[in-house]
Amino acid sequence: MIKAENATRTFAMGTTKVRALRGVDLKIEDGEFVAIMGPSGSGKSTLLYLLGALDRPDAGSILHGDQDVADCDSDGLAELRGKRIGFVFQMFSLMTTLSALDNVELPMMFQGMPRAKRRKRAEELLELVGMGDRMGHRPSELSGGEQQRVAIARALANEPDVLLADEPTGNLDSYTGAQIIELLETLNRERGMTVVLVTHDASLASHAERNIHLWDGRMADGPMDEPSAERRNTDAE
Repeated sequence: MIKAENATRTFAMGTTKVRALRGVDLKIEDGEFVAIMGPSGSGKSTLLYLLGALDRPDAGSILHGDQDVADCDSDGLAELRGKRIGFVFQMFSLMTTLSALDNVELPMMFQGMPRAKRRKRAEELLELVGMGDRMGHRPSELSGGEQQRVAIARALANEPDVLLADEPTGNLDSYTGAQIIELLETLNRERGMTVVLVTHDASLASHAERNIHLWDGRMADGPMDEPSAERRNTDAE
């Protein structure tokens, strides 16, 4: 289970403070498929980064089971990410000089897995995502959809409990994007993996079991439930 309790995050932009999250409370159960929605600047990616232990809240807590992200030092955060969390980003973030197979092996190498074992697992994962015949190709030799499939295989390398996807179809055409969402659904349905998807696309979010809406860093009850002027402070202070 992942739980946010009164999670707050503020960024300094020169002399201006931007309140990206304003006391978010959220619980995601094991095995759920959840979509986080909201317009640009609503705090979607900030929340995902907190849930993924890529950042810490200024106030409140982010719990992975009984472990509070706010209490972890840099090494603790890295260990949590390496063992529990897989990430998929809009820009794929593959190593351009490595083959698909080597890209998927990389996270396992950092965890000290023996070469033969990580090679076998990387091959199995690429087969799982439909890239078994493209293992030796570098990112420049793959389409956008193929690169994203490799990125998903890489995210699964260390057998994470949760997969966090930040606009994973943002650089893909609608047909290829639908294939990627179908793959995420399959991982959730057949493997019981917890999937958290950030998107601004309602058609993609409809594939999730539950939609969470953010407005100005706050949770909203639905897509049209924009916080009133009385509930909001200005973004800049």
